[in-house]
Amino acid sequence: MLASVRRAAVLALALPILVLPNVAGPVAAAPSGLGLQAKSGALAKDAAALDAMKAAADARSTARAGERSLPSAKPSSSLPAFEGVFDTRWTPPDTFAAIGTTRVVLTVNTRFGIYDRAGTLLADGGLQDLTPAVSDTCGGDPQVIWDADTSRFYVTNTDFCTGKIGVAYSTDSSPGSTADWCSTVVDFGLGSNAFVDYQKLGDMQDNLLIGFNLYAGQVDADVAWLPKPPAGTGCVDLAASPKGVIGPLAYGDGQPAFTPVPANQIDPGPDGYVVAAADPYTYKAPGSLTVWRIATGPDGSPMLAGQTDVPVAAYDVPSNARQLGTNKKLDTMDTRLWQVVAATDPRFGTTALWTQHTVFGGAGAAIHWYEVDAAAGGLLQSGGVTDPGGWVFNGAISPDRVVRGTTRAFGSNMALGFSTSSTTAYPAIQMVTKTGANAQSAMTLVKASPGFDADYSCSKYCRWGDYASAVPDPAAPVRRQTAGVVWLGNQWNVASTSKAADWRTWIWAARP
Repeated sequence: MLASVRRAAVLALALPILVLPNVAGPVAAAPSGLGLQAKSGALAKDAAALDAMKAAADARSTARAGERSLPSAKPSSSLPAFEGVFDTRWTPPDTFAAIGTTRVVLTVNTRFGIYDRAGTLLADGGLQDLTPAVSDTCGGDPQVIWDADTSRFYVTNTDFCTGKIGVAYSTDSSPGSTADWCSTVVDFGLGSNAFVDYQKLGDMQDNLLIGFNLYAGQVDADVAWLPKPPAGTGCVDLAASPKGVIGPLAYGDGQPAFTPVPANQIDPGPDGYVVAAADPYTYKAPGSLTVWRIATGPDGSPMLAGQTDVPVAAYDVPSNARQLGTNKKLDTMDTRLWQVVAATDPRFGTTALWTQHTVFGGAGAAIHWYEVDAAAGGLLQSGGVTDPGGWVFNGAISPDRVVRGTTRAFGSNMALGFSTSSTTAYPAIQMVTKTGANAQSAMTLVKASPGFDADYSCSKYCRWGDYASAVPDPAAPVRRQTAGVVWLGNQWNVASTSKAADWRTWIWAARP
């Protein structure tokens, strides 16, 4: 998510009050009379309401802070772990990584990196090198997924200046440079005054699904669809393919939905799924997820085929996270979902939807995670990560499902990565894992920051995360193994010594 003078002008045309996502240095003042609030942060459904909820959460967290439960011990591991690309012109990184059979692809805001499975960097560059029709100034909110069915990677990149979506796909399973990608920019007909924010990429067997919040005088939750390209190494113009938008989506009671997240489908199937958490702007005490099923219609186009509200434990907006050595707090955002993975869980014999979000808990922020039955709509299991002396936020969860060719294995185990911080500890990347019906593990330290974050985005709070990633490894060994492997990506930072952004990214593999 990118903020610039040009983006501020685009936003000003769309609606009177917004919260700007990422910031690139000091944000220029909004044109007079438009009431544009040039703040950092993902776009809220209601900026004033979020400010009030954050203030209340911060007040509640004060009495809970101070216990010294963080950090955790770091175990030895033979699995890959390495630093990813970064571009500190923008903040935060929007870290998102996907793993294929031979490659790892990482996108961070306006940059990408391609690695082999050992972590060797093979190619990197600006996202405009993959989606040249989207400029470096206007692009952001990148997403990348691996598709086992077509054995290729897909990347999306939002053009904030036009409302179009840049789409790139690798010509085979082993891209080594930008020459191994096809690219286009897709106009979904959203209108010149519409603003697309927080787009999330998922898929179903024949189509890509792109969920987003659409700001155009009101806030809608929509899902765009686009056919996957046919097999082969040649490029086709996806912009000329049939395409459409499903929405605006609504919760079961008819209230407008917020932040729809399509599932990354691991086991290929004809149906796709989109999930959203009941938002705190609409409901005083949210306590449900909504699942929409996307099926293939008679004409071959995706269509809304049903929805289910899934009751979960009530949740509230988290407080912003404190850090050791400074009074500047880290943004923990609202209670939206960040990513969804759909995969067969052999333990339950059904397609499961794994997802998570940050909510109030512990010293002020905790993570709730869920495994949802895609067919029946109920919870298969759920859990959380909380610490009475610290803040837990910026998470991503995935099962360990292996799907490659005719091989199908695992899927009942999970890994969950996240950020932590406290008054006695600098920000860190940590994780938990869980196997089958066994208890969830204790926190494991993955990567510690050597100092606090205090970059140029810090006003009410410092920008942090906005995305983290977790995906199953399609090439994990299955013989004589009791679990697969999950690859995760997240943010850490070098110690701040000036106002310059100092975030870095970390990619690692974990076996539950």
